[in-house]
Amino acid sequence: SVHCGLLNELGVLSRLAGVCDLKYISLPEVEEGCRTGRIVNAGDGMNPDMEKIINLHPDAILLSPFENSGGYGQLDNLDVPAEVTYEAEASGNTLSTGATVASENSLTYASGGKKVGNLGMGRLLTFNGIEATQGAGDYVVTIYYTTADDRKAELLCNGTSLGTATFGGNGSTYSASGMGWYHQVVTLHAGSNNTFTLQSPSGGWSPDIDRITVAPLCTGATGVETIPSAGAMLPADAPWYRLDGTAVSASNASGGLFLVPSPKGGYMKKFIR
Repeated sequence: SVHCGLLNELGVLSRLAGVCDLKYISLPEVEEGCRTGRIVNAGDGMNPDMEKIINLHPDAILLSPFENSGGYGQLDNLDVPAEVTYEAEASGNTLSTGATVASENSLTYASGGKKVGNLGMGRLLTFNGIEATQGAGDYVVTIYYTTADDRKAELLCNGTSLGTATFGGNGSTYSASGMGWYHQVVTLHAGSNNTFTLQSPSGGWSPDIDRITVAPLCTGATGVETIPSAGAMLPADAPWYRLDGTAVSASNASGGLFLVPSPKGGYMKKFIR
C-alpha cells in the first residue's frame, strides 16, 4: 500500500501491473484496475501468488520483505532484468574543465531538470560506478541527449573505444517529449566499477547529455531474420530500434543490428540481412 501511494505521488500509477494485499489499498484507480483485470491481484503479501507475478513479466518489483515470509525468497529466481538510470550531472561523474552542468528552467524534458553541456573541443563526460546488475556480459546503454544539429562523440566503455556515434538533431530520434536517444551495446565487467565515456571531437561539439540507462542484453534471444528486401514487413515483435534510436515499425527494414524490447525487460538483439 505504501508503494502504491508513492507511485501515485510520482504520477506513474498507470504503470502498475500487479499488487499484493489489495485489502489495505484504498486508491480508487488501483481498486478499479483490479476489478476490471488491468491490475493483477497477487494475493497475500506474506505469501504471494508467484505464478501470477511470473506471468506479469515485470520490469521491476517493489517489496517490503517480512521476516519468515513464505514467498518473497522465490523472487530471486524470476530473473527480472534491472534497467538502471545514471544522471549526467551526478557528482560522482568525471567532467573535463569547461564542461558544465546546466539547470535552466527551460530544461523541461531533462530528468531532474539538469543536463551536462559544453561538451566540445575534446572535453569528456565519464559516468563512473556503473553496475553490471546481471553479472559480467553484454548490456545496452541508452544515451538521452539534446542537440539542434547533428553532433558526434567517441564512446568508450572501461577505457576501450567503441567508435564514433552520430547524434541526430531535431529528427526522428526525438521522442514526443523532446529528448533524443541513442543505443550502444557494451560489455561490462562484474561488479559496479564500470565506466562509460563520451569524448567530444577535438575540433567540434557533442550533444548535451541528460542521462544514460543501462539494461541487460538478453543474449539468448539473439537471432538472424531473413528479410527479402528493404521495405519488407518486419516480424510481429516490432517495434524494433536502430542503434541511433530510430523506431522502425512494419516497413523500411534494411540490413543491420536492431534492438527489440524483451518481454522480460532489457533488450533482445536481432540482425536483418
